[in-house]
Amino acid sequence: MPNRWLAAPRPPLPHLLPDRSAVEAEVRRSPVALRFQDPLEPAFRRYDLAALLPQMRISLAAGLAILAGFGLLDAALFPELRPRLWALRYGVACPAVTAALALSFWRRGRPYLPLAYVGALIVGGGFLTAVMAQHPRIAVLYYPSLILLLIFAYAFSGLRVAPATAAAVAVTIVYVPVALFGGVLPPSVALNNVAGLAATNLIGAATGYLLERYRRKDFLQTLLLTLDKQELEASNRALRELSYLDPLTGIPNRRAFDEAFEQEWNRAYRHGYPLSLLLVDIDHFKRFNDEWGHLAGDQCLGRVADVLRSFGGRPGDLAARYGGEEFVLLLAGTEKPAAARLADEIRHRVAGVRIELPPPAGSRGVTVSVGVASVVPGPGRCREALVAAADAALYRAKALGRNRTEVDRPGDPSVQVILPGAPPRPGPP
Repeated sequence: MPNRWLAAPRPPLPHLLPDRSAVEAEVRRSPVALRFQDPLEPAFRRYDLAALLPQMRISLAAGLAILAGFGLLDAALFPELRPRLWALRYGVACPAVTAALALSFWRRGRPYLPLAYVGALIVGGGFLTAVMAQHPRIAVLYYPSLILLLIFAYAFSGLRVAPATAAAVAVTIVYVPVALFGGVLPPSVALNNVAGLAATNLIGAATGYLLERYRRKDFLQTLLLTLDKQELEASNRALRELSYLDPLTGIPNRRAFDEAFEQEWNRAYRHGYPLSLLLVDIDHFKRFNDEWGHLAGDQCLGRVADVLRSFGGRPGDLAARYGGEEFVLLLAGTEKPAAARLADEIRHRVAGVRIELPPPAGSRGVTVSVGVASVVPGPGRCREALVAAADAALYRAKALGRNRTEVDRPGDPSVQVILPGAPPRPGPP
């Protein structure tokens, strides 16, 4: 089970990633001012807050433990001041830090966590200043705690340098008049303490600047890596799509059909609905190709593919090039009569196609023969048998004069189990 203290949402990148050139421009710009151009700046702040959320929780918890634990020191060293010191410590400072820590676990309030953290730091610094104003010994003993608070704000809190600096400077501003004019410390000691706080602020701000600059560079590199990943995934998808498309006709190829056929067969098997298969063969394509050339043959294949594409638009349906001049149409949830009507419609649509040939030939028509087979997948049935039944029906259509539709018959292989390695039948004449 993940530790709730360390669990944090995955740092969110922009919902719509920026253009690569914009990210690369920020990488090259490397500004002195810690600010990106919009929309990268608000995206970075969300990303940075999510990434540093565990650190902020740990630092707040550690600060709360230290703040509460030092109450024992109050009681041991200054028992006469204990009620007043504990009222400030446990009545003001500890609740402020506890509220900021609780806010880190409230998702809706999380965007306000940096502001709450700054408030807790200022309250903590104000508490220390108020404590030091009580007695000269306290002012000397607790001054290092004020230095540690500033270091804590810059280096350990997880805040960006701007809010950390605002908190540290505010604490310093609160302390300066108390030290110089409160009458608790000698002037030389007060000046030394103020100079020490100023030096701590300078060193802390420089450290915070370098830390945030590193985090900003990391954010840009993460964006570039994400863009690289997306571009690689897009390229892989494009290559995969190309590997499933027939380059000549632009419709799915045999590989795509085989995978879709297996998926639809399994789905139909589970749900008990029929599958129909149409094998479509261009009549006299070899003679057409030999007489008018390969360019005309390619045009013919493309025009027939265009017709078939319009019939494979339903979910589960697929029109594909099966090989050579043969096409296949897979129809999910379609029974044999409907498939046969669809086959006739395909034939009539193809018959209306005109293939433009080089002069003086003009244009020529084209016809197709279609074999139809249907089956409800179940025990004793296999995909190969359905293909064989459609192939047998196509063979009859070719043998009976072409430009016709034939459907599978009871003796066709669709009602039998076709064993792997069975010898193929001879092709149509």
